[in-house]
Amino acid sequence: MKRPPIVIVTGRSGSGKSTALAAFEDSGFYCVDNMPIALLPVFLEQAPDRADAFSDLAFGMDLREKNFIDQVEPTLDKLKTERFTFRILFLEADERTLLKRYSQTRRYHPYGRGKNLVEGIQKEKQALMGLRSSADQIIDITERTRL
Repeated sequence: MKRPPIVIVTGRSGSGKSTALAAFEDSGFYCVDNMPIALLPVFLEQAPDRADAFSDLAFGMDLREKNFIDQVEPTLDKLKTERFTFRILFLEADERTLLKRYSQTRRYHPYGRGKNLVEGIQKEKQALMGLRSSADQIIDITERTRL
């Protein structure tokens, strides 16, 4: 049975992942934002039974989930052994752009709640380095308002 193509949209908080998912959805993908990494294999086990509903899949995953960093590598390794094909799209922006976006939206940064926003942004960058290095595509949206 053919498995649907999968795109995992991840990256730095404030880098436009939700906007990217909207673009995937407009292109015909079935999208889920903030998918808990542990539920991804469970969801995908159901996909073959729903081939008519899921042709292309895109999942937004990031540090909004507390255990994301610890679980992402083993989960993706499991998917590879189960012969799922996926691409990792990593979005990023420079610190100045992220600070501006957070000041405009007044939303909390996952690592900045109750703390210094700059330190949270820097801590997140360090935490995501491994995932960034394994990404299939990296898009820097610093100078973009659209993907």
